[in-house]
Amino acid sequence: SNTAAGYTTLGGKFQFAAVAGAVTDYALFGFTVPAGSKFLCEGVTIHAYNTVVAVATTATVLEWAMGFNSSAVSLATANIVRRQVGVQTFPVGATVGATATPLDINFVTPEVVESGRFLHVILNVPIGTATATEVFRGTVTVKGRYI
Repeated sequence: SNTAAGYTTLGGKFQFAAVAGAVTDYALFGFTVPAGSKFLCEGVTIHAYNTVVAVATTATVLEWAMGFNSSAVSLATANIVRRQVGVQTFPVGATVGATATPLDINFVTPEVVESGRFLHVILNVPIGTATATEVFRGTVTVKGRYI
């Protein structure tokens, strides 16, 4: 969903059934920085792999971004600062266990997320076919520290 986070942690493991390609940004992770703290986000590492069945009719493209300092979990919030971090692709025929090229991003200028604000890991799938038996899994490691 773009209005509710799939996971409310600061990164971790994820899993989702293949979705049809669309322009929708999904709030895969939406983490609230605890009151009295600030989080300095220095980058992100993302790994993804295919499970259950091979990619059949259409390649699947995963576009990743980060969102900073939103006042709500919804990606429709006007004050969110977005930063693109990369693209991963699963071609037609990608077998069970096939991995996408990992993304390992270090921000030259880290982003500060203020107390009570959200840090998002955003996923967009512009190309793909909705297939309930095609499941993508992976991990997101947010690099950073509390300041």
